[in-house]
Amino acid sequence: MQDKEEVKKREERFMKKGFFSRGIFFTMMLVFVLVLAACSSEKEATPAPTANQGEEKTEEKPANEEGVYSIEDFNNVKTNEGTAIEGGSITYGLVSDTAFEGTLNFNFYSGNPDVKVLEWFDEGLLTWDKDYVYTNDGAATYETSEDGKTFTLTIRDNVNWHDGKPVTAEDLQFAYETIGNKDYDGPRYDSNFTSVVGMDEFHAGTADTISGIKVLSDKQISITYKESTPSLLTGGVWTYPLAKHIFGDMEVAKMSSSKEVRETPIGFGPFKVETITPGESVTYVKNEDYWRGAPKLDKVTLKVINPTTVVQELKSGGVDLVDAFPTDQYKDNADMSNVEFLGTIDRAYTYIGFKLGTWDEANGKVVSNADAKMGDKNLRKAMWMAVDNDQVGKRFYNGLRWNATTLIPPSHPEFHDSNNPGAAYDPEAAKKLLDEAGYKLDGEFRTNPDGSPLEINFVSMTGGDTA
Repeated sequence: MQDKEEVKKREERFMKKGFFSRGIFFTMMLVFVLVLAACSSEKEATPAPTANQGEEKTEEKPANEEGVYSIEDFNNVKTNEGTAIEGGSITYGLVSDTAFEGTLNFNFYSGNPDVKVLEWFDEGLLTWDKDYVYTNDGAATYETSEDGKTFTLTIRDNVNWHDGKPVTAEDLQFAYETIGNKDYDGPRYDSNFTSVVGMDEFHAGTADTISGIKVLSDKQISITYKESTPSLLTGGVWTYPLAKHIFGDMEVAKMSSSKEVRETPIGFGPFKVETITPGESVTYVKNEDYWRGAPKLDKVTLKVINPTTVVQELKSGGVDLVDAFPTDQYKDNADMSNVEFLGTIDRAYTYIGFKLGTWDEANGKVVSNADAKMGDKNLRKAMWMAVDNDQVGKRFYNGLRWNATTLIPPSHPEFHDSNNPGAAYDPEAAKKLLDEAGYKLDGEFRTNPDGSPLEINFVSMTGGDTA
């Protein structure tokens, strides 16, 4: 049977599809649903253990309305029966309407499908607790200075790359140097890196090293930040090393497209990559040298399945578990006899973004346009107030999404303000706001303040039937 299987809380900040859903503001929160098919005595599931988990189960509760569900209806821990079996294999369904890109290194990937591939064979040095605060239960431990600006990480002695080489402090330093290099072509270089002392100078080429990063020994490193912020403890410290013995002599601009990333990736996680069918599937074998101990499973096969076929795959036994289940399909399949649904509040929210300028590619930033069509905040606020997100969540997602009220979702209860009501649905107030801002009615439609027709072009990402 499946041994201690739980919903994985990591989610990656770059999830893009509708059922993975990221965002707030104008749409609703969702419940992230993991589905596990009933297993035979020859199969057992062992997830990639990257997050420190173990939350208590919650009892199932009936829905308040017919066909409407809530987070209270789901457990987030797999029901275990009997004794875990040694050996065997499973097939894991990565639910996506696009192929995974195959950028299989945490320092370079940009899409959520690649994260799902990565999590089986690689991981960060630190884990999180239930509030997404770093713990000392991972591949490394950490200490902070009294002023909260310096983090000292100590990597465990038995943490090794899949090729047997030890994971070192220099490997983590090398990850920072690679991402901070001006030729780096990935998406990681952001405030988590520019906040490191000396990173600006290194990135600009005026310094050969990052002054805020010190290798103290083979297994110990310190990272000093310009200021202490709460986010440092909840994911603001980059903890994914880059194997210097593999990439050290490679040009940074060529790393992300190299065979060492695309064809023969390594990590230090519980499984090793055996074969890759680009964009479609990956087979893994157990890592006997895994620092937590070898997994019970011998083999895992990951395959991409389209959200439109996920039900068929689960019913037929084509997969043993999937990473997510489209929320808009749950109502019609809630009573599927051979699966167990797990759910937890997603560490994300969906939102509508407005075009307020143009992209300056040379300088890598958006240049704001004061005269942009969507530049009037009263127009944007009226649009927000005119949509009843709770009803959208009930009618289109059966209650598995709901109105987002703050920038910090309730998946972070220690930081989420549950007393904040957010923006209330108030269509009359929205009409009044538009009137006052000069968007007058012309028949049944409104005009811009200058009298020209108000035309808004809306583009949505693909996803399930509802998206």
